[in-house]
Parts: sequence; structure tokens; C-alpha cells
Amino acid sequence: MSQSEQSRQQTEMLELIEEAVELYHSDGLESLVEVFELAENETWTKEEAQEHWQEEGWLMALYQKDVTIAGGDIGFERANTANPQLQTEIDETAQHIFYQAQQINDGLYLHLWQRLDHDVVIAQDARKQFIVWLAIFCWLPPLLIFVYFRQMQGNTITKLSQQLSLVAKAPELHRTVAKSDDPQLLQLCSVINTMLDEITKLHHNIKTMSVGVAHDLKTPLTRVANRLQSMGQDIDDPVQLAVHLEKACEELEKIISTFNNLIRLNSIESGKYQQGFKQIDLSTLLLDLTDSFTPVFEDVEKTLSVSILPNISCYGDADLLAQLVCNLLENALEYTNPRASVWIRLQSHSSGVLLQIGDNGPGIATSDQAHIFERFYRADTSRSSSGNGLGLSIVKAICDIHEARIYLLEDQPGAVFNIEVPTH
Repeated sequence: MSQSEQSRQQTEMLELIEEAVELYHSDGLESLVEVFELAENETWTKEEAQEHWQEEGWLMALYQKDVTIAGGDIGFERANTANPQLQTEIDETAQHIFYQAQQINDGLYLHLWQRLDHDVVIAQDARKQFIVWLAIFCWLPPLLIFVYFRQMQGNTITKLSQQLSLVAKAPELHRTVAKSDDPQLLQLCSVINTMLDEITKLHHNIKTMSVGVAHDLKTPLTRVANRLQSMGQDIDDPVQLAVHLEKACEELEKIISTFNNLIRLNSIESGKYQQGFKQIDLSTLLLDLTDSFTPVFEDVEKTLSVSILPNISCYGDADLLAQLVCNLLENALEYTNPRASVWIRLQSHSSGVLLQIGDNGPGIATSDQAHIFERFYRADTSRSSSGNGLGLSIVKAICDIHEARIYLLEDQPGAVFNIEVPTH
């Protein structure tokens, strides 16, 4: 309705101006001003123009080179008469107005202002309000949804921060839990928990290593101190002095062995040996090792059985693989019963090479099996037996650097280790 009414009023205004211009060209200036019910050359004061505007709802002004020669205005802004155009809704007066500036001839200009009809104004105001409310309703739901999710995200981050505060106080007891559908947040929590698991494991290893070092150094150092004290008492007895000196040297060698093994383990785990990896004949390497160990087993009345297929090779470091085998064979020598049987087998496997070293001794208790590759872990909690608990840790580190898999077979009468070594 408003659009049609507005168009009608605008059309009538344009027709009025066209009629006035035609009269001017046909009958002169007097006919033009009569169209607007003005006497010739009648001009209004500002007060008269204001009164006419309030009563009639329109104003006209005829200018001859910017000098008013008929009509008047009440301070409405005028268009550039060199480029006249139709304007609506002039806001400077806070009123709804149609305005037209028309050049009649050189130097003569007609300006006409007309108030919009009341129905048109109401319709325009209603349309504006509708547009405003439509904009509000279009933007409000997305805005509310955005605010909601931002608040939910903020709450989730706050809860995550609180959980991390608890983790900082007790990393072994607490983990992060995200009650959210955001996959990135869930992944973040998973990564944090994995990191915490690794930190907890590392902390446990450090704690175990510290206790292990303390135990393994305390006993030999105490014995060395006792021997030195005894040497002072037997200073005049060369035989006893030599015995004390020999025993003290043996204890010091144990201490040096512990530190050497730690250095060796850290060196292996650093990965520097991988630079020298090459293809090696594993069959020949193991045959040479078993030849040197056979007399040792015979001296303690134990049996070493060898079953090694020829021409089996793998990619790696020969010295490290030799140490791996030596550590396992030395454990078998140390912890098996008298007249025990120990064996070493090498054969091809679906995943590469299978090396097995086992014995029929007492084996390893089920409660200890999960910890045997940890540093300084020893099933003998009293630590009365020889060793420093680093032998199997070195074996595991050598397997890891070769990307080999080592595991203890279950339900065996003794300790049987399978080692799967990739061929390249």
C-alpha cells in the first residue's frame, strides 16, 4: 500500500511541475505562479512560509540566480540547481518530504517541497520497523547460538584448566576428561593424557633408577670401607693386607661396572649406533659366540645346546647384537640350577629372523615378568645376588634400536626369550 501511495503522490508532484513549466513557456511567469495560487512576484517571509507549510503541506520557491522572486522556504536544504534531481524523505527537518528542483531556463529555477501523505508516512515507518525487526530476528538466533557455544567452550576450557591444576599437584593420580563433542578438544585431552602417562613412566623409571643406584652402590662401597678399615688393622700382616686389597678391588670393579652399564645404556638409547648399521651374517656371529661360551657352561656343569641355521643375516650393529646374546647367556649361567640346560636357536621367521635363548631353570615369577626390562629392577628384592639390574634393560634397548621385538614366553619351565629381528 505504501509503495503505491508514494508513487501516486510522486507522480502528481511531477505532473504539477511539468504543467507549471509548460505554462511558463506558453504564457510567461505570471501563469507559472498562478499554478501555485501566488500573485505575481509574491514572496513569503520565513514565518509566512512556515505557516503555509503547516496548513497546506507544500512549499514552492522560484529563484532567479539564487534570488527569490516568488514563494519561499523555511530553510530546507536545496539541491544543486545545475544538477536537479528528485529526492524523498529529507531528514534534516526530521520530516517526510518529497522534493524536486527544476531548471526552467537559464538562471531561473523552480524548487518544490511537499509533505508525504499521512498514510504513506505510517506505511514507511511500519516498513522500517519491519526491516529492523527482521534484521534482529535474522541475526538474533545465530548470535545466541554463537554465545551459547562460546560459553560452553569457555566452561570446557575452565574445567580442563582445573583438571590440569590437579594434575600438576599429583600427575600420577589425575588425568584430563573432556565432556565435549569437539573432536579437536577430545584429541587435545588424549594427547595430554598420553604425555602424562609417559611422564609418569619416566618419573617411575627415575625413581627406580635412583633407588637402584643407591642400593647397588651402598653395598660395595660399604664393603670397600670395611676392607680399608681392616687394612689399617692388619697393616703389619702382608698376607691379610693382600686379601683385603683384592676384595676391595673386586667391589670397586662392581661399582665401575654399574656406571659403565649406565653409560652404555644411555649411549644405545641415544641412537648413535644406527649410523653404523650394515648387513651382517647373524649365523656366523652367533656360532662364534657360542663357541666361546660352551667351555664356560661345561666348567659349571651346565649344557649349552646350539641350533643355528646357516646364511641368516640381518641389518644392524654386530657388537650390539653380540652384547644382547652375551647378556642373556650370562643370565642363564647365573640364575639356572646346577646341571641346567640352556639353548640358543636361530631360524627364519615370517617377520624376519627368530632368535630364541632359553633355559629349563626356575624361570621368572609372574609378578616380576612385567618389570624385567626396567632399569635396576631385580626379582631379588634383597639384592643379595650379584648384578645391577641393567642387563635386561640393555637387551631391551638393543632390541628397540634394531626395531626388534623381544618377549618372554609364557607357561615355560624356565626363562625363554623370543627375539624377532627384521632383516632390513
